[in-house]
Amino acid sequence: YGASSGKPSEEGTYQDALAAWNWLTQEKRLAPERIVLFGESLGGSIAAWLAARHKPAGLVIYASFTSVPEMAQAVYPLFPASLLVRYRYDTRAALGSVNCPVLILHSREDEIVPFRHGQALLEAAREPKRLVELRGGHNDALLLSREVYAREVEAFLQAFL
Repeated sequence: YGASSGKPSEEGTYQDALAAWNWLTQEKRLAPERIVLFGESLGGSIAAWLAARHKPAGLVIYASFTSVPEMAQAVYPLFPASLLVRYRYDTRAALGSVNCPVLILHSREDEIVPFRHGQALLEAAREPKRLVELRGGHNDALLLSREVYAREVEAFLQAFL
């Protein structure tokens, strides 16, 4: 992106997340049990991928999808879009391997990622897990639901840090 060299890729985003994890745990010597991962939308999939490979104190996912193929099929239901997508970003599969508390934040009013994706992610996650319903669209739910968001994230952090 921008002035970066190379081409963006799914694997590249995972490697970036891993580099950030290694910097925190090795360079800064931050204990994994003091790290809570947060991912928004596409970032939720990347954070879940990282949490499946390491054990942070917790994982917070906001407005994320189950997988890119499922999103593609939802957008183009009469076309085999799920077979043609370049990236997988399988958040649901990653959550099945996550061994830390999971907080999922999603809005029924999300016009980009349907609320049912948040529900499916909740089903895929292991306990302890929680889904908090926000109000507002994909890009403004954190603003419109800031009190609920702040309260729930604070409670999550206090419970698991």
